[in-house]
Parts: sequence; structure tokens; C-alpha cells
Amino acid sequence: MFLQVVLFLQLECGSRAAAEGDRYVAKGSPMKILAASIVVFLVAVAAACEFNPQAELKGGNPPSFSIWSGTGNLLLISIHEYRVDKATSSEQMVEVWRVEAARNGAGQVVGRRPSDIDNLTYGVVPEGYRQIVPASGNAPSLLEGRVYSYEFATKAGMPAHGDFEIRKGMASKVRVPHNCIVRGDGDKKIDTPCTYYNE
Repeated sequence: MFLQVVLFLQLECGSRAAAEGDRYVAKGSPMKILAASIVVFLVAVAAACEFNPQAELKGGNPPSFSIWSGTGNLLLISIHEYRVDKATSSEQMVEVWRVEAARNGAGQVVGRRPSDIDNLTYGVVPEGYRQIVPASGNAPSLLEGRVYSYEFATKAGMPAHGDFEIRKGMASKVRVPHNCIVRGDGDKKIDTPCTYYNE
């Protein structure tokens, strides 16, 4: 792929130099080709080096998580509970706790690097963040036998996510097949099978 880019740039630069009759550009084209090739290569490498955040459930109730890696600062912490929709018998994800990175004086979302936070505990808002759900008060207690999911998102890369269940008062990792609800016009709900696992 890299060689194809170089050949394309050679043909493109060469044709432009010939069309313009500019001997200087024609003589300097190899350096321009090299410079352009390096820029394209570095952009491709930078795009490929976006790291997804990593998270590990450490147990407990409220559960705690160890987080690390990720490109950019941590922007979102979200915990959902899986609840059965009685009308369709399908699961719905209900967000029970959501925390977002706070904004600075200029209105920019800041946040902190996952490795700087290291450990997160459900219901405890890290410094530099603000609780969105619930809008006021403490995060609701996680109940025995209920299944929850977590999601930690950084500026770039795919979020870290997974499922856990409260068993004997402790959070334990589980693999849960999920069914989806696709919402149609108005309040109409269409039950659509789309089984997958959070990892």
C-alpha cells in the first residue's frame, strides 16, 4: 500500500511538472515525493496507534474497576441494568449511573487519562468529573441477582465494556446473550434478535 501511494505521488507530481513546464519543480519533485510519502505514512501509523481503553472488574459491591490504556482522556463512565420489557419480553438497558468529564473555564471537555485514575468504584465520582445520572443524589444500590453492564469510553478507540451480576453480595463477571429492541415510529417497539456478548 505504501509503495502504491509513492507511485501515485510520483505520477501525479510528474504530470503536473510536465504540464507546467517548470524545470525547478521537476528537479525538486523527488524530495517533494519523499516528503509527501513520509507525511502519508506517519498519518497512517498515527491512525493505527489508537488504543482502546482496558478495564477489569475487581468485584465487590459496590463494584470497583481497574482501568488503563486508551487513546486520550477518559470521557464517559456508564453503568446499565438489564431489565425485561414486559410488553415484548425483551431486555432493555436502563442506565443507572453515568459520569462524564467536566468542562474547563473555556467550555472544553477535559477529563483525565485512564492510567492516572487507575481505580474506579461504582457511585464514587472521580475528581474532574460530574455525575449525570441520576441527576441528584447517590447512585442506586446494585441488587442481588440483577445483571449489569459497564462502559468506559475515551476520546478515541472503542470503549471498554462488559457484563457482571451481583451474586452473594459480590459483583461477578458474566457473559450474557442480548436481544435488541428496535424502536419504530412513535411508541411502537419491534423485537429484533441480535444476540451478542459484551467482552
